[in-house]
Amino acid sequence: MGTLKKMAREPRLESPSKPQRDVGEVGDSPALNTTSPVDSDKATQLLRVLLDSVNRNILVSLMGSASYTRELASRLGIRESHLSTRLKNLERLKLVSGS
Repeated sequence: MGTLKKMAREPRLESPSKPQRDVGEVGDSPALNTTSPVDSDKATQLLRVLLDSVNRNILVSLMGSASYTRELASRLGIRESHLSTRLKNLERLKLVSGS
């Protein structure tokens, strides 16, 4: 089994006018600077949805033009019921809207 080695941190130069941030800290953007558990849960759900290749394919297909579920399911090679479930999740996260 492999072993993990600790990486030595390089010394950081401190700026007298503004302290440096560690990687991974939230920036100054109000949209990103939130600690609300509700926002955190929504962000987690959004990332999970976008990590899934089928969901990404659905979004990319719909970016080109609106489509009927039967046509889109056929194009993506998935069952219409499976597509409907995924579309409901995408709609709940406000990534798509039904008409």
